Amino acid sequence: MPQPVFILVHPGSLATHAGSHALDDAIRELETHNGPLVIIDGFLSDKMNPFEFRLLRAFERAVARGDFVVRLWGCDGGEKPFKNWPGYASHGIVIDHIHPDQEVAAAFLAPIVRSHDAILTGAWATHDGSSGCVNSVGKAMVQAGWPGVYRISDTALYEDEIDGKEEAEETEE
Repeated sequence: MPQPVFILVHPGSLATHAGSHALDDAIRELETHNGPLVIIDGFLSDKMNPFEFRLLRAFERAVARGDFVVRLWGCDGGEKPFKNWPGYASHGIVIDHIHPDQEVAAAFLAPIVRSHDAILTGAWATHDGSSGCVNSVGKAMVQAGWPGVYRISDTALYEDEIDGKEEAEETEE
């Protein structure tokens, strides 16, 4: 079976809500991943400027080893891509880059990633899979007929962990 596709969902939200260290961890995982790469951006992705060079290098390495790379827009807030948004598709992949939300982008990806399982990360996820943009990407791919399986990476931002930390901090006060 081919290597899984690594899908980073709303990386700007990951950085904004969990800090640049969280995005750094997710990008480090992307950089070391041996397989195809996908990013689904949202309106906070304009906060990623310090990381763009690392992403471009990771894209170039993936393409050099024969893997495909796709960068789509799928903002659940309905925002349009920001000026100079760097959509991307490796040579030979013809895609629509801009989608109204991450579920539509994921459904669009389903036939492209059909022979790969997936590792998902980004913002947001829940351990029970009940909500979050990361979970919704996996579910949308399955609903679109994708035959693979997905797992959520430890680098994802989990709503239930953040809520638990906030509740613990409030209790301590």
